[in-house]
Amino acid sequence: MRVLSKPMIAAFAIVALFDCVHAHGGNYRGPGDVVPPGGRSGPRPPTGGSRPGVPGSPSTGLPGLPGPMPPGSPGTGGPNPLPGGGGSPSTGTSVEVDDLARWEFWWEFNKDPFIALKDAIHDAGVVTDSIDEYLGHGIRNTSRDTLRPSESQITQEIVPALLRALEATEQRDIVSSCMVAVAKAGRNADGTDILGVIRARLVTNDQEVRETAAIALGISQMKEALPTLVELARDSATGRKLCRRDEVDPRTRAFAIYGLGLLAASSADLELGRTVFTTIAPLLRRDSAAERDLRVAAIHAMSLLSIDASVPQGRQFLGEVFAALEDYAGEDRGPSEQLVQAHVAPALAKLWRRVDRTGDPELGARLDGHRHAWLATISGKGSVARPQAWLFQSAVIALGLTTQPVGVAPERTPSLDARIVHALVDHAARGSDDQARFFAMIALGRIGGAAAREALLTVLRTGQKALERPWAAIALGVLAHHERQRLGRDAPVDALIRDQLVAQLEVKNPSTIGAVALGLGLAGCGEVAPRLEELLSTHRNKDELAGHLCVALALAGVQSARPMLEDLVAASTRRPARLRQAAIALGKLGDKRAAERLLGLLAADAEPDLAKMSAIASALGLIGDSRTITPLVKMLEDRQLPDLSRAFAAVALGGIADPRALPWNSAIGCDSNYRAAVETLTDRQFGILDIL
Repeated sequence: MRVLSKPMIAAFAIVALFDCVHAHGGNYRGPGDVVPPGGRSGPRPPTGGSRPGVPGSPSTGLPGLPGPMPPGSPGTGGPNPLPGGGGSPSTGTSVEVDDLARWEFWWEFNKDPFIALKDAIHDAGVVTDSIDEYLGHGIRNTSRDTLRPSESQITQEIVPALLRALEATEQRDIVSSCMVAVAKAGRNADGTDILGVIRARLVTNDQEVRETAAIALGISQMKEALPTLVELARDSATGRKLCRRDEVDPRTRAFAIYGLGLLAASSADLELGRTVFTTIAPLLRRDSAAERDLRVAAIHAMSLLSIDASVPQGRQFLGEVFAALEDYAGEDRGPSEQLVQAHVAPALAKLWRRVDRTGDPELGARLDGHRHAWLATISGKGSVARPQAWLFQSAVIALGLTTQPVGVAPERTPSLDARIVHALVDHAARGSDDQARFFAMIALGRIGGAAAREALLTVLRTGQKALERPWAAIALGVLAHHERQRLGRDAPVDALIRDQLVAQLEVKNPSTIGAVALGLGLAGCGEVAPRLEELLSTHRNKDELAGHLCVALALAGVQSARPMLEDLVAASTRRPARLRQAAIALGKLGDKRAAERLLGLLAADAEPDLAKMSAIASALGLIGDSRTITPLVKMLEDRQLPDLSRAFAAVALGGIADPRALPWNSAIGCDSNYRAAVETLTDRQFGILDIL
């Protein structure tokens, strides 16, 4: 079973229209296929045919997307996934199913560090929104984390229960869910070998189970998984023997490569990092279209390498990684390969964000070389012939991650940072690709500073309402959020940003209202709570908008909203999208009873609704309240319950046992160019970012 890694991303299953929705749990990242033409390199995994239902995460952010429905359910109410499909029953608005340029997609891929739900529940407050702070396990040791599960609860209750369930069945949903869940725990119980149990599933004839086993080895972050992942990634004789097949199929290899990246992210061990790098770097020299997914996986895995550049060996290694990525990105392999090459710029930027360049002019010069190249790309002066839009989008993302804020006043001799900000402002206004323009606004929000602030405020006031203003609103929220993080949580709210955003709440478009509300929440504008609460009361039956308003109130720290959110949770037993968002908002506000309420709802129905069950189970895992362990274990072990109920219990247990502060794949999804997608990265059902 695959459940969306981004817990508020839409899950969608209309089996009568799309049989393939069955695979990997019917996961769905939004309307339309995120894999562009040329991004497919092989067959999808088999769907499994007559499975009894399709679990997944309910919609909480994207217009018109209901939660998953079992096969044959009447009145699904969702948009037609075929071209020209309809609209949303809850909003009455028309949905363009293939419009991937909406702000909702960016938010779903990038929201986890901003929400930081486990921090709120365990530590009574978010400390940072930087994804780099959460690479690896990201455990926060604090005296306040009373709801965090103890070591004994994980090793004596959760892991043994998951292993018992895993070894007692071949049912795909339970097997996949338990493998990922036990891998999230990342430790053995007495007398057990979780890696051995996972490795044993590599021999199955079920493609989904094989690739889930491969990524689960990496999710575990146990160094002992390294040899297995290396052999799978290489398609070696040993790897084939592990799978008992004539070859390690490309999808399993790709998932193993991502697994290697996860291992490398969890440890600064130079030898481990070099083993990962030498395993995957040769893939960039291959040019087979059938191996496109492998090259994308290798690039993302390199972006996760944890390298200590303060020591000579680390600097040398970093230089080798940079050289491999630079050489590949600089090759002219034609327009079709640019979809893969587009992943290099964000990967380099992510690496740079973790490199300490203090006192090392050589490293500073190398970074400037990258930034000059990205600036040339967005200025139309790059070295690549016939650049595709993906390259512009990725260059914009990378510049946003590596540029420092600048003022409004023009400099006599503009610095590189000033030239970049000016180019991003120009690109946001006049770029030929809409997505690159919208990413440029986010980049300006990431950078911050007076010049970026002024440019975004201008777009907010004068941009096209349906397209530009929502992006400007989110970007301004990001900018204000970063500034308050820098100055401290008690810093005053940016009054001009607040007032300009509030003025935009008078529009009719639900998508714009949602973006503006989240912008206000990110900016910490708690003083506008009455207006947000009024909007939530008015639009409570428009599930997507109501969900964004719930999260906005939580981001702004509006404790007075708790009664309204509690009421929404209680009243949403048949509205899983709204249920999950309201529950997450309660958790973000530090409500220690949020998980209790969810567990009560989960146990209330003798015949639980599938979408509701998905929403509750995944929210329980996100919140991570140790008090829910015992009842969830009972659900997992109750063979009188439907298989899907038990699988969702495993999902929740895995989330509780996971010591990471954020979902394991946030480091891959955040700041990625999801528009340059290949199937094993994300295609709304089968990719690495489509697993909870």
